[in-house]
Amino acid sequence: MAHERWLRLISAAAVAFGAAATAWIVFTRSAADLEQLLFFTALVAVVAFFAIRTEDVRFGFEAAVIFPAILLLHDPALALVAVFVGLAGHELWRRRSLRESSLLAISYFIVALLYTSAINKNAPPLAKISGYILLVFCRPRSSR
Repeated sequence: MAHERWLRLISAAAVAFGAAATAWIVFTRSAADLEQLLFFTALVAVVAFFAIRTEDVRFGFEAAVIFPAILLLHDPALALVAVFVGLAGHELWRRRSLRESSLLAISYFIVALLYTSAINKNAPPLAKISGYILLVFCRPRSSR
C-alpha cells in the first residue's frame, strides 16, 4: 500500500515538474526560442501517433525528433518542454494519464543536460558527432 502511494507521489511530482518547466519556458524565453520549441513540440506530437503499445511496453519514436533538437538548439529545457507538451497532448487526446509523458520528458531532459554539459555549443563537428553517438547509446528506454 505504501509502495503505491510512493509511486503516485513520484508521478504527481513528475507531472508538476513538467508543467512548471513549461510555464517557465513560455514566460521567460524569446519569441524565436518559442517558435523553435513549437516546431519540435508539433513533431513530437505527430510522432506520438506512431508509437507501438503493448500491455507492458511502449515503443515510441520521439527520440528521432528530440536528439536533433538537442544538437541544434543545445538547450535541455527546450527538449524537456517539447517532449512533455507533445506527448502530454497526445495522452490527453487519448484520455490517458500524463505520468508516462512526464517521466519520459524528465529522462530526455537528463540526457540533454549531460550532452550540453559535455559538448560545447561551438565545438567542432567531430566532437558533436561523438556526443551524438553517446546520446544514441544512452537514450531513455520507455516501459510501463
